Amino acid sequence: MLSYMSSAAERNLEPIAEQLKPFLVDGISVLEIASGSLYHAKRLSERFGNVTWQPSDKVLSQQKVFLSNLLPVIELDVNGDWPSERWDLIVCINMLHISPWHSTQSLFKNVASRLQLNGKLFLYGPFIEDDVTTAESNLTFDRWLKDRDPSYGLRHLNDLDRLGLQNGLTRIKRVAMPANNLSLVYERQGQ
Repeated sequence: MLSYMSSAAERNLEPIAEQLKPFLVDGISVLEIASGSLYHAKRLSERFGNVTWQPSDKVLSQQKVFLSNLLPVIELDVNGDWPSERWDLIVCINMLHISPWHSTQSLFKNVASRLQLNGKLFLYGPFIEDDVTTAESNLTFDRWLKDRDPSYGLRHLNDLDRLGLQNGLTRIKRVAMPANNLSLVYERQGQ
């Protein structure tokens, strides 16, 4: 499974980088949720040296950081207390479907209080849309996830949009990505 994850991360890096590029302007701060192996953190912070990238994970990685704009990994459980800092962009890649729904709820709630005004939340992964036929591979993946843990599974885009609005986050972008994934961008509105 690990080699599959590594090849998938490598294959999806370019399309993810292209979607993030408009938001990675000079001097912004990025918090990455569930950084795991730090693959995306390392590759994206290397490519976008003009931003400060803060990786995080529930379990601290033992990997060392060697880039000036890539900060050491912080321990962050999406369901727990978050650092008091505010970020311009929060990135969450391939987490929502491999965590319980309450983790998605916690993510949106915490993101809303940790984003700068007009800050963005970038989500990437497989999702289900009411008005779009779901690929058979995604339905199979959804069943596989739920067989392992009934609280896991692909999330419905309408549920995410409602959750966003409840927390002052409005979806401003949806892009179909390779391998039947989507990139979604939510913006913090309000005060």
